[in-house]
Amino acid sequence: SKNQVEQNLWKIVFYKRIEEFRKRHGKTSALLDDPDKKERAKQALSQITAAFARFLDKSSRFYMSLLRKLLVACNVSLAGYTDHGEDDEGPSFVRCDESSPKHRERKKAMLMSSERCLIFLGDLERYRSLYMEKELERDWSAAERHYRTAALLTPHVGNPHNQLAVL
Repeated sequence: SKNQVEQNLWKIVFYKRIEEFRKRHGKTSALLDDPDKKERAKQALSQITAAFARFLDKSSRFYMSLLRKLLVACNVSLAGYTDHGEDDEGPSFVRCDESSPKHRERKKAMLMSSERCLIFLGDLERYRSLYMEKELERDWSAAERHYRTAALLTPHVGNPHNQLAVL
């Protein structure tokens, strides 16, 4: 199905790497309790976290670029998402013609894809807050902004509301 392509992309390309990081982070963090391994564990944890931060940055850029292209094609403007101009990398989408039933269906599908991009962006920001910030200093506002925007874009879809509840 159409939904499976986006979900499979997320799971195989992005979420699989997130899970790998979480496992490595957990195993390495456990070594901090061992005085003989603490210093090496700190260094390893620093390297693992830096690599994960780079991965999150690249992943966010990918989804933001895709989202902007979808929104431009749908003639939808979202503050903070479409006001920075479209980046010129990669192909763009043909704009939807509102008068054609075929194009209205296409726009609906593109808006659903945009909603999923926003969910994935929110998830990436949630992981960034969870692993890159100290527990007492965590800021969930970036993730919340993406989830709330997804809910505004597709109010009839429950997933953005579920993700907000996770926060």
